[in-house]
Amino acid sequence: MKLIFGEEEYFVFNGQNVSDPVKLKNSLLQASSIVCVIDCENLICRDQFIAAVHRAIRSSKTGVAISKILGIEIMLQLTGTHQVKIALDRFDVSNDTTDIIVLQDSPDPRSSSLLPGFPLINLRHEIIEKYFDDPPKDPCSSVISLGVRMVVDHE
Repeated sequence: MKLIFGEEEYFVFNGQNVSDPVKLKNSLLQASSIVCVIDCENLICRDQFIAAVHRAIRSSKTGVAISKILGIEIMLQLTGTHQVKIALDRFDVSNDTTDIIVLQDSPDPRSSSLLPGFPLINLRHEIIEKYFDDPPKDPCSSVISLGVRMVVDHE
């Protein structure tokens, strides 16, 4: 799947039921075209990821990003927090990771185990509770709003 932000193009790939996810992540990150590799277990919806990428790119270009590393900025935007530890706890690839999302600036997958586009995202109640004390009617829109509030607070 191609994402276009202004004149920049990014490509989304996914790996499902990956074996040795940390090794795969480390291998992928050796390529300069890889922007980030995330564990998608805590992702509520694909629009959450798209909005986070857009906000992270904008923040980086305008000089208001919290992190100088775009991949970390994307994770911060995904969680709607300024806390790198929280972002990494939710979205960094670990040995328990099964499904990943890879964002890169090249249309060719960097591993034969990657498929184009997003994986199927199973919205689970325990994931929503990580973001909200009182689960909203529309968790996807609500989690995107968390990121918007973080940007407003930071800028």
